[in-house]
Amino acid sequence: MRFKDMKRGNLMKKISNEIQILAETLTLPKVVIEQMIVQAKNILDEVFEQYSHELMDPNKAKATAKKIDKVYEEEPFAALAIYLYAASQSWKKIYQPLKIPRTIYLATMNAFTRFIHEHFQVTGSYRFDRGFWIWHYTSGLIFRIGELEYEMTYFPKGYTDLRLEGKQCLSLHIPSDADLSQNKIRDSYESAIRFFELYFPDYHYQVMYTDTWLLSPNLTKWLKKESKICLFAADYRLLSVDEQDDSGVPWIFGRVDAQIHDYPESTSLQRQAKEQLLAGEHIGSGLGILTS
Repeated sequence: MRFKDMKRGNLMKKISNEIQILAETLTLPKVVIEQMIVQAKNILDEVFEQYSHELMDPNKAKATAKKIDKVYEEEPFAALAIYLYAASQSWKKIYQPLKIPRTIYLATMNAFTRFIHEHFQVTGSYRFDRGFWIWHYTSGLIFRIGELEYEMTYFPKGYTDLRLEGKQCLSLHIPSDADLSQNKIRDSYESAIRFFELYFPDYHYQVMYTDTWLLSPNLTKWLKKESKICLFAADYRLLSVDEQDDSGVPWIFGRVDAQIHDYPESTSLQRQAKEQLLAGEHIGSGLGILTS
């Protein structure tokens, strides 16, 4: 074996080990790890390195993720291997230089596990289909702090009267496994303020906002005022409502098929939302600014 081939073999072994270690640390399903290892064998080391470098660059990551998902459309676990390798490198090149704790890193990257399980819950099969979103995590734009995720971004267009359009802000995302208990949400807000002050002192965000089905005005009609969802929504000043939005369906029912009559009715929210959908209406969503 030539020295060049030996060197390449050692590099591929290193890449494979890093991917597998992170996958096991994040407790990805065993069958997913096995399929990923098989599908990743045909990817060259320079491909891993090039893609991981771009996935850590906020200016290139989105386009790179789109390319990866297209190239590996029939091999989603090969794409997963690339994203996981980028995630492993982000620990070394983003988190460690900023001295961000590994607990934050692992909580953030646990999105991989969550996304895979979410797909399984809805479809009954394992697949990684979130390349269009995971690049926010590999490029250091999203961090999970407590129960919520915080994305460094710019305030959306269409709210010129607030004079916030295009200005730095934090966009909040609510993971499917988040505990919306008031004390835990409050702890997350307070921890996030300290986090960005400590690790990103030059990032001068104007507001925290969220765009989610949890802010749909319908929910305040369907649920008790003291429910976790209503208490969460009460922290926000509602700026706009999308009455046609149904993004809450998979989170409420755990499925997205068209057989609405078969949707579960185990909770009051499910019963009210199902009645709404059967009437030809929608769940709705809202965009709001955190005020308290």
